[in-house]
Amino acid sequence: MQKRTTRITAVRRAAIAGAASTALIAGMIAPAGAQPAENPVMPEAPAASSIENMPQLPGSSAPEAPEAPELPELPVTPEVPEIPLLNTGERVQVGDNARGYVWPITAHESALHKQVMVGQEAYPGDPVVVRLQLEGISGDTRVREIRDIMPSSFELISVARITFGEEGENPAILEEGQYEVVEREDGLREVRVPFGTNDSNRPLVKAGETLTVDVAYRAPEEVGTYEHGGYIRTVLWGGGYAAEAGSDVGGQAIEVKERPIIPEPPVDEPGEEPGDGGFWGSIDWGSIDWGSLFGGSSDEDEPADEPGETPAE
Repeated sequence: MQKRTTRITAVRRAAIAGAASTALIAGMIAPAGAQPAENPVMPEAPAASSIENMPQLPGSSAPEAPEAPELPELPVTPEVPEIPLLNTGERVQVGDNARGYVWPITAHESALHKQVMVGQEAYPGDPVVVRLQLEGISGDTRVREIRDIMPSSFELISVARITFGEEGENPAILEEGQYEVVEREDGLREVRVPFGTNDSNRPLVKAGETLTVDVAYRAPEEVGTYEHGGYIRTVLWGGGYAAEAGSDVGGQAIEVKERPIIPEPPVDEPGEEPGDGGFWGSIDWGSIDWGSLFGGSSDEDEPADEPGETPAE
C-alpha cells in the first residue's frame, strides 16, 4: 500500500506541474491587450509644469549652446540642355534595280535598300550601324556580293550577316577573311561581303524575300554631314546573266554633331567671401576657444597659482 500511495502522489504532482507549465505558455502567447481583471494602479507621471518648477542642483545649469554659423551656398554646376539625337534613319533605296536579262524578258530583278539603324545623328566616337538589304523583285536571284560604301574616316568595328526567324534577328559576326576591305583613293571605303564560292551555291532570293548585312562603325572626330551608299551583284538562279546596281551615295546622310561640353563648377581661391568657395579656407581653426564655445572653461579663465601657494581646489 505504501508503494501505491507514493506512486499516486507522484502522478498528482506531475499533473499539477504540467498544468502550471501550460498556464505559463498560454500567458506568453496571449494577446498584448489581454490584461488581468485587477490591475495595480500605476502612479501618474508628473506634469510638465511640476518638472519645470523642480529645484536645480548646484552646478547643474548648462549655458545655452551657441548658434551655429550659417553655411555658405555651394556653387551649383549649370545644367546642360539635353539635345535629342535621331537614332534610326529612313530605309531608302540606293541606285536603280539590278536586272538580269534573258532576251527579251527580265530573268531576275532585285533592289538594294540601306538604313542607318544606330547613329543617324551621332557625336564623335559614337557607334554607327548601317543595314544593307537586298530585296527580291521578280524571278529567282542568286546573290554574289553586297558591298557597303562609307567614308574612310568611319572606323570599322564589325560585319555581320542577319537572318530573320521566329525569335527575331539573328546576327552572325563575320571573321576577317570572310569579307574584304578596300580603301579607295577618293576617301571612301568599300566593305565587300561575298556569298558562296560559285553561282550554284550562292543564296537564292525570291520575290519579296531579303538578304541582310549589318556593318558597325565608330563615328569620326570631325563634325559634319557624311554621304554613303552601297552596291549589289547578282546572277540568275541557274548562273549567268549577271547584274550589278548601286551608288556611292544615296543613303540618308549621317550627321556627326559636336558633343556638348559640360561646364565645370567654379573653383575659388582661399580667403574669398562666403559663397565663393574660399570661406572655410579663411578660418583660423587654431584660434578658436573650443572650451568656451561648448560651455566649458578654458585654461585662460582659471587663475594661475602663485609659487608657494596651495593649488586651487
